[in-house]
Amino acid sequence: MIDKEEDAGGERVFEWLVPEGGQAESDAVRVMQFVKALSAHATGNGDADLDLAREELERSGSAQACAALEDLLRLHLASHLGGTSFAWFGQSERSAAEAWRALEALREEGPPLPGVPEPDESSLAVAARLLEALFRWGAEPAQLELWRARLELSCGGAAMGVEAFRARLDKVEPLSSRLHERTLLLAGLVESLFDAGSAREAQILLQDHQALVAGDERLRQLEAWGQVIMGNLEGAQETAAGLEPWSAVLPEALVDLRASWPEALRWLPGREDSTGALRRGTRALPEKPTSRGDLGAAVLAVFAFGPGRSAEPLLVDIATGLRHGVEGWLIERENACAVPSLPEHELVLTALPCISHGESLRGSLDPRSLARALVPVLDHEQEVAGWLHLECEHHLLPSTAQLMRFAAAWRPAVLRRGRFAQMAAMDPETASVVSECRPSVDGWNRVDAEERLAQRVGRDEQPFLAEVFEALVETLGLDSARRRWWGFRIQGSQLESAASGGGRERPEVPEWGGARALERALATGGVVQFSDADEGLCMDKSARSGVVLPILASGECLGLLAVESCRRNDFVSHDFNAYCEAAEHFALALEFAALRAWHHHQHGHDLYFDPTSMGFEEFASEVRRASASKSPVLLSGPTGSGKTIIARWIQRLKSASSEPLEVLDVAVEGAHGGAPERLAAKLAQGGDRGLLIEGLSSMDPESQGVLLAALEGNRGKRPLYVTSNLSAADATEQGLLRSDLAARLDRLQLHIPSLADRREEIVGWIGFLSRRFALEEGCSVPSFTDEALALLWRQDWGTSVRDLESFVFKLVLSHGGGEIDVDGVRDVAKSYKVKLKNKIPSRHPRRWDLVAAVRSTFKGGNNFNKSRAALYLGWDPDTLVSRLNDAAIDAESLACEPLAWRR
Repeated sequence: MIDKEEDAGGERVFEWLVPEGGQAESDAVRVMQFVKALSAHATGNGDADLDLAREELERSGSAQACAALEDLLRLHLASHLGGTSFAWFGQSERSAAEAWRALEALREEGPPLPGVPEPDESSLAVAARLLEALFRWGAEPAQLELWRARLELSCGGAAMGVEAFRARLDKVEPLSSRLHERTLLLAGLVESLFDAGSAREAQILLQDHQALVAGDERLRQLEAWGQVIMGNLEGAQETAAGLEPWSAVLPEALVDLRASWPEALRWLPGREDSTGALRRGTRALPEKPTSRGDLGAAVLAVFAFGPGRSAEPLLVDIATGLRHGVEGWLIERENACAVPSLPEHELVLTALPCISHGESLRGSLDPRSLARALVPVLDHEQEVAGWLHLECEHHLLPSTAQLMRFAAAWRPAVLRRGRFAQMAAMDPETASVVSECRPSVDGWNRVDAEERLAQRVGRDEQPFLAEVFEALVETLGLDSARRRWWGFRIQGSQLESAASGGGRERPEVPEWGGARALERALATGGVVQFSDADEGLCMDKSARSGVVLPILASGECLGLLAVESCRRNDFVSHDFNAYCEAAEHFALALEFAALRAWHHHQHGHDLYFDPTSMGFEEFASEVRRASASKSPVLLSGPTGSGKTIIARWIQRLKSASSEPLEVLDVAVEGAHGGAPERLAAKLAQGGDRGLLIEGLSSMDPESQGVLLAALEGNRGKRPLYVTSNLSAADATEQGLLRSDLAARLDRLQLHIPSLADRREEIVGWIGFLSRRFALEEGCSVPSFTDEALALLWRQDWGTSVRDLESFVFKLVLSHGGGEIDVDGVRDVAKSYKVKLKNKIPSRHPRRWDLVAAVRSTFKGGNNFNKSRAALYLGWDPDTLVSRLNDAAIDAESLACEPLAWRR
């Protein structure tokens, strides 16, 4: 059944009886309407008033034309704005096709009507023609003014919309009966204010018109959105009570807000604009924002990266109340991309906008900011050349698409001022080969890229560095047949290829990609990941996913490990935080590998320290601090502990010179007489070559006076290192060193523990020495059973490594290339009359021996191998457990035990 009231004009009857009737249907509808008008105005005797019926028909036609024109205006203006604006013009009753058909049916009944859009005619041009027709067909003046304001908003942007709606709203008397007109104009003004970013002004306006807001669902919806934008979610809940969930297109700014601020999700229902059209929108004016007022922001700044990734500001527009803190904030921005806790770090890593909502946003200038956007300005290779920094005291940021258009508008200025200045005047193809713009990793697209980079790492260094990267890849478990990896050492600002491997199922020589992931990691010291093919980021063009891990030491990036896979999303489920923590343990090994290579080249043999030994990282930090100081360095420790090696390490860090240390042995010089004169002459020499004075505790009083005078008179013109078997305090107490010289040398003193105090390193020393002697003697490296290593571990090798070195040499000569078991160790000991200890005394063991056994068998975390620790001590496991309980030693308490390298 068709309801008579719903079908007052008879249209639905004919639509049902004559579907797709076209012109015939329209004519029939007009006849039906005329007959009904005659019936309505018939007199009592049955005569019909034709004039009244004709007027009724004309009014009905005018109303239908105006309704169709308004529907088309809604559709065309909405098509232009899409989701870029808060503006909403009501729900259309007809589709565009239905509205155009309705106009066609009325074309002969009144003033001229517009035709359908031309092929290239814009939505705004069509809307202008529709508005003219609306005027000709006698629309109400209030409706015409409303649509003119809406058209001005659509054509001129948010600022013009605010002006247009405010002017018309002010003309309507507050106490007049035109409440509906005031409501629509108020809604248009609030929408325009939101488009302009003036969220606070919009909220004040709504509060001032609560009588209108309470009676209109659209105004209540706008007020609820405003409460969310101002961060008042409780107020939004109260305002939205009883409102139907918003089902129309949600403004893009609110779509982005609910995506980046989950707390607001429930208060922002609505569908996204699905047209996919790229619109200018009402907030994209001006195209290049230069004033925070254009965006309703408290802070607008633009930065460009200069040489060395230091950022400089191009524009800073801030609220007056924030000026007192801007200087410090700008200084922090200079190198912010290298600080993981700051948003600039993520910006450079991802080259994507970083949008944050909430209170106390790290890196913000305004402490009251509720929203912050960092938008990258990209160079010709889609890397970050600079960025826009935007802060608001509300949550209403421009949409992400608009922000990216703002950044693109600033691109020429950023490239002209930043480190890519030479590229600004070049086309992308030319700019991509300007090496000055990318000194660290440029040239990867060239055929000789791998060879050229490999030459940057000296051949003497490469094997030592490769050993570290291979161990790192194995530790992380990242090696596979479908993955290829590359290791890089950072030398100054240069990236040097050190090692590569993997890719057993992939082409041997890859086709090089852009390798920009390396530059991002180098600039930020952070993890860079891609999960799908990206020729710009990858090393190998055939890669479908990859990751670059930094190797950090005290916040400084010493190297990079790049791993790529031929499978998509191959690294998505990996814990990169754990990887970075593991990689940090290899930072010292990477640094020490370079020292080993240098030492081998300078002195003809390799050296060994265990970088993983507990406390050695802290000791290495002291070495770095000593290298940065101009004060003399006192190195104390027993003979053979490695004092000279540490002095060489400090000197290499201190000076780029490759000259070896000049050594002055006090005992030798004293035996020949004239030691004070020769010491004074050496101390007076200038230059970067370091002077190593050995045997401080054997120095005669006169030489001590010469040394003190040189130090106090600041006459020392070269790096100075002094070694002593005793600490400065012990030497003074024993009367071997004058107290004033001891006080002067004690300022910077490093203690090198004896091998006896570093028993957990013995297994590592055995492996190192066996490899070294096998190489020197031209035989294969022997292997050791665990029992043989345990027997060697528990021996007293004294304070020096020399006794252990001598015995391992004998083992290599006797068993080169084979496996050495306990019997083999005993046979060699018997041959050379070396007495071996079968076990550590278990009745009253030294606490340090128990700690060393546990640390030598650590498995990670808080776990250690009790059976293996007992084997090293020569005990049964039950005895070990009992002695550990007696000494109150467990896995957790080990962290509190003293470390040899920190004593």
